[in-house]
Amino acid sequence: MIAVSYLIGGLISLIPYMSTDNITEALKISVLTTGIALLVFGGVRGHFTGVNRLASAAQTLLVGLATAAAFWLAQLFGG
Repeated sequence: MIAVSYLIGGLISLIPYMSTDNITEALKISVLTTGIALLVFGGVRGHFTGVNRLASAAQTLLVGLATAAAFWLAQLFGG
């Protein structure tokens, strides 16, 4: 189940790059679709754990944004 989740999660981010030749456009679409997927997965997680769905969706999106910020900072400082 974990492997399938990683595969689906990875494909959500990669499909825009496989479907367009314009890297800038693909990045924008990838960021948008990944954000939507994080919101959806967070809401589903909230449903199954009994946590407020909107709060769970927002928390999952924030974790994704924090991960992106950490990656950006690592790139900025040559990591």
